[in-house]
Amino acid sequence: MDNFTYQYVSGTVVSSQKHTQTHVYSEGGGGRITTGRNIVGDPVLRGKLEAPDIKSYNTTNHEIFLQLENAQELNVVLPYDNIALREGHFITFLIIFRVGDPDGYYTRLFNHNTRSDDKLLTTMQWRALTNPNLPKLSATKELTQEAKPESTSSRGFFDRLVASYRKFIDDLAFGWNAASPEAIQAYKNNTEAPLTQYELNKPLALELDQVVNEAMLRLQQS
Repeated sequence: MDNFTYQYVSGTVVSSQKHTQTHVYSEGGGGRITTGRNIVGDPVLRGKLEAPDIKSYNTTNHEIFLQLENAQELNVVLPYDNIALREGHFITFLIIFRVGDPDGYYTRLFNHNTRSDDKLLTTMQWRALTNPNLPKLSATKELTQEAKPESTSSRGFFDRLVASYRKFIDDLAFGWNAASPEAIQAYKNNTEAPLTQYELNKPLALELDQVVNEAMLRLQQS
């Protein structure tokens, strides 16, 4: 393919845990109080103050320790709570790169034991891959998962993967701390604009689908 390439990262799950965190924020509240006097001249307060509405939501991260085929371990943290894994499962991550871009996206997780296939791309990540003129996504705007292309050695590839995951965790923490209540609410409600038919049918989108389908077919036949 002219615009996309891909790599696999495979290993055995040695630990799979989900961590749920409750986030609390306030919304609304405020008001105004003024001073004045009643008809007999006594001082009075006018107006009212409203207490803020305290709200909360939960986020779940899935932390996976993966033993690679070269016996090294990789710590993977995914912002999903619907991936079914247990210790001993052999899994493969499919990583898609746009040609010429050093950063890729974890696109699929294939479980060789259960033969299940989990999609990892968000709508915004899909748009970043299929729109060459879009700026690189920031982890403060969404949970970007990055991987680096293969270096000249497996050790170098592993080191770059670890570094990208550490950056993902740091950016994730910064993003939640910096986000406004409105941004948090938008993320919680998954208010990303849905993909249009035009986006799904344009040449780059069709090519991306073809690359992913071919890569997944190879995995399913392995």
